[in-house]
Amino acid sequence: MAAALFLELSWGVLSSIGIVCFLFGFLIIGITGWSAAASVPIISSVAGCLANALCYYAYYQTHPPVETAVASAFADVMWMALASSLIDTGH
Repeated sequence: MAAALFLELSWGVLSSIGIVCFLFGFLIIGITGWSAAASVPIISSVAGCLANALCYYAYYQTHPPVETAVASAFADVMWMALASSLIDTGH
């Protein structure tokens, strides 16, 4: 079975969307100036991008078990960062 190409899977598409949102975040900060509220989309975009890319690395490619475990664990941390940046605290 041939390995699936990165951009043919949802991991690659979502990772690309995260990169674009990350760049748009810096464009917005360049226009309006930095604020804590402006950093939330950047953090969530980076976390989503890394989580998707690392899931592809861990689950769709063949690597040694230690590298796969590290990639999977780091992807889970990135999913947690993504989820925590999207939580509305009501402030």
